[in-house]
Amino acid sequence: MDDWDDTYEEADCRPGEVVARVEADVVVDMDHMRKQIQNQVAKRIYDDINKEVTDTIRQGLQDMVNKQLFDVFNRSVTPTDKWGNKQGEPTTVSEMLQRDAEMWLTDMVDYNGRKGSSSYGGMQPRIHWLLREALGVTKNSYDSDKKTELRVMVVAAIREQLGDIKAVVDQEVKETIAEKFKSALK
Repeated sequence: MDDWDDTYEEADCRPGEVVARVEADVVVDMDHMRKQIQNQVAKRIYDDINKEVTDTIRQGLQDMVNKQLFDVFNRSVTPTDKWGNKQGEPTTVSEMLQRDAEMWLTDMVDYNGRKGSSSYGGMQPRIHWLLREALGVTKNSYDSDKKTELRVMVVAAIREQLGDIKAVVDQEVKETIAEKFKSALK
């Protein structure tokens, strides 16, 4: 209220001036509020449109890329050697990738993952080497402690599953017995 009194104090001799000033302030405040609302509405509309356009473009690009990839992977190609001589029957890129991946995974490697031959018999398929690497098992660390730790983990997992199964079976037995008693009492 103090601000009101300070602002309109000079005009108390003429009530019309006070009303005019109040009306002018209200109009200015209304214009300011209107601009703020318009800006907020415009921003929300822009954000909504931007999201829709972005989603539409993203989906269109994804569809286009998927179609192109499908066409590339299913296109017929004839394998050749480095001089361009045919090597085999026509196939698709997808089949070639699958065959090459299978060959790569079954290549024999040593305990360092290097392809080659070893006279010591320490060779293994690359997929086995990759699994051991992923599990953190090396040639020297795969000892009885790891086997014991793995056994304990497997037994714990089995016990947990058996506990869950037992709980379900117990509940079903209780429900069946309750139903039998109810039907016998009727």
